[in-house]
Amino acid sequence: MLQIKNLSKSYGAKKAVSNLSFVVEDGDIMGFIGKNGAGKTTTLKACLGIIGIDEGEILLDGTSVLKEPLACKQKMAYVPDNPQLDEYMTGLQYINFICDIYEVPSKMRKQNFEKLALAFQMGPHLNNLISSLLPRHETETCADCRLFTHA
Repeated sequence: MLQIKNLSKSYGAKKAVSNLSFVVEDGDIMGFIGKNGAGKTTTLKACLGIIGIDEGEILLDGTSVLKEPLACKQKMAYVPDNPQLDEYMTGLQYINFICDIYEVPSKMRKQNFEKLALAFQMGPHLNNLISSLLPRHETETCADCRLFTHA
């Protein structure tokens, strides 16, 4: 469960998010719709612990994103619109790098790899350098990493 209580975030004089509160229960699907500058990305980045907040509290399964960011990040996944991947690595090296960060055991990596590489049809591309991938494949590699660590 994700719980946001009285979240506020400003960038200088610009109030991006003001006193936002909501709960997303386990199993719920939630999305943000709004005009540019409405605070959608700011809220998501705050929930992920990427940026700090001015006021409020963000809890993931009862754990504070602010006080225990690493524990929370191990439970979350984020795929940006334009991922910044290390282009000198192959897709498989990058996936293993992310799995190392999230401490995914070897056995689980192998199981997830077989399942997800087939599902995303990425198998033939994962041994190529990321710099040689099409932008669509970069995004898929980034998504694969998040699925590997949370499957």
